[in-house]
Amino acid sequence: MAVVYGYSAMEQRKDMWKKLQSLAPGKQPWLISGDFNAILTPQDRISKVPVTLANIHDFAEWYHNLYLTEIPCRGEYCTWTKKQQGDDRVRSRLDRTFGNNCWMMQHGHLTVNFKDPFISDHTPMLIPITQPTTNIKVPFRFFNVWADHSEFPHIVAVGWNQNHVRGRMKSIWYKLKELKLRFKQLNKEEYKGVTERIDQARNKLKSIQVQMHNQYTDSLGDQERDCLQQLESWSLIEESILQPKARANWIQLGD
Repeated sequence: MAVVYGYSAMEQRKDMWKKLQSLAPGKQPWLISGDFNAILTPQDRISKVPVTLANIHDFAEWYHNLYLTEIPCRGEYCTWTKKQQGDDRVRSRLDRTFGNNCWMMQHGHLTVNFKDPFISDHTPMLIPITQPTTNIKVPFRFFNVWADHSEFPHIVAVGWNQNHVRGRMKSIWYKLKELKLRFKQLNKEEYKGVTERIDQARNKLKSIQVQMHNQYTDSLGDQERDCLQQLESWSLIEESILQPKARANWIQLGD
């Protein structure tokens, strides 16, 4: 598998096409995916500036020389926008996934799902691949976002000042257990709705972006900007919660 992040300059991409062609594995399955920073057909860009043959020639030549097939996809056709205002707004299909003949023979049933862009300029790509699931008991984890809560010092003080006359080490164990219960309660009361709030913000943003796709107005552009700021704020909280989970999974499962 190859992941691509294309150069923005056309001349730099010429070397990229040559290098990618040299990486082709021949008779082995090959999947190549990413932001190519180039368009393949004139229909891949919506802009007041017309598409020229030079814009598509190198990409199309590389694509046909390697006999690649684009993986079937679901979702919005255009995958990138700079979110400009008015007539300056440009939308392009820059993100794609291809497979060679061997890949398509073995995995031709797979599809690429283009998700909602939300705060990003690009539309994320998801390629679902069925894998065996393993039931893993998730241990208690401390989320850094709790430390920013105004009640955090009080919770720690109350939990740690509990008297346990069972020996020094056992007393510490009971104090930690008490804090664990209090942190779980804090998480339930204050942060349980974070995912729902993010989903609400995303749904609102999606609705605005659909309206902008049909007919752009500056008012919708302002609504999109406000919604992006709100979503970014909640996403920072979500990121603080997800980071330790991802780290723990990586330690346990590896790459």
